[in-house]
Formats: sequence, C-alpha cells, structure tokens
Amino acid sequence: MICKVAVIFPKMDKWGDLESCYLNYKSMLSEKYGEPTKCVEEFQNEYADDDNSKLYELGMDRCKYYSVFPGNNGDIQLEITHQDFDCNVMISYFDKANQDKLRQQIMDDL
Repeated sequence: MICKVAVIFPKMDKWGDLESCYLNYKSMLSEKYGEPTKCVEEFQNEYADDDNSKLYELGMDRCKYYSVFPGNNGDIQLEITHQDFDCNVMISYFDKANQDKLRQQIMDDL
C-alpha cells in the first residue's frame, strides 16, 4: 500500500537556486490546484539575509519552507529540505484513501 510518493530534485549549493526552483513549482502548482491550503516560508533567525546564511539556517533545521496544495485524492507538498547539508527541493504526494486505510488497519490492531 503506497501512502506517499516523493520526488527529490538534485542538490543545489545556492539558496537563490533553491528558492527559484521552489517558487517556480509553487507558481505552477498554484495555477493547477489553486492557492496552497498551508504555506510557511520563514527562518528562525531574522538575520538570515544572504545566500550563505540562509543555506546554513536550512542545514541547521532553522528554516521552514513549504506549501501544501489540495489534490483530488490527496495532498501535494512542495518544500525546500535537506539531508545533512545537501539541500534540495522536494515534491511529495500523500494519497488520502491509502492513508485512511492504513490508519484503520492500525486502529484495528490496537
């Protein structure tokens, strides 16, 4: 049973490239699915104001950059993420029907 499918774009070494890719896909997803139901684009450190400091904040988990779009059968999440200091843009699809089935199976097992 598949509940989530994710596409991770190649790593990028500059915040400007990450943000540009993210905003490009956000625009296309907004055009297709409407405005995001949730959108968070913020840094914990208010002094993250250049490419290097923003990239550093992302790598230290002090940056949240994601948008969630309502699909017909589930949600689509676009985000800027990282694994260690390898930074990427990622699009994930969460299948609502299979998530509900999995939840029910877990509930039945309790």
